Amino acid sequence: MVITSSKLLPSINEIAETLKQRFSGRYAYNLFDFGNKQSVFVEKSTFVAIQVTREDNGIVIEQMFKPSLLTVICFFLDLIVAGGCSILYRFAPFYPEQKKLEQEISTFLEQEYK
Repeated sequence: MVITSSKLLPSINEIAETLKQRFSGRYAYNLFDFGNKQSVFVEKSTFVAIQVTREDNGIVIEQMFKPSLLTVICFFLDLIVAGGCSILYRFAPFYPEQKKLEQEISTFLEQEYK
């Protein structure tokens, strides 16, 4: 999901702080720097997390797993069984929770920064 904004967006650190204030104690937040892109992982559990990335004119929200050995094994299993189509992922019991988290965070960010 992409949220485009006509406003000047704050830094990813400020976005993370805004999320922490709004959803205090409900989720874990981890900042990551991927070269020229900075992101924050909003984590409800090992399998229920999203990645929020600030770009020039918007915020990208993606469903993600927290990087771990278990998630790497699941990724390779999906790659072997379904050719990387994320079919197994969509049938996983945590998929509805992850979709709900993505919707909750994206709705808040859209109201805050659009």
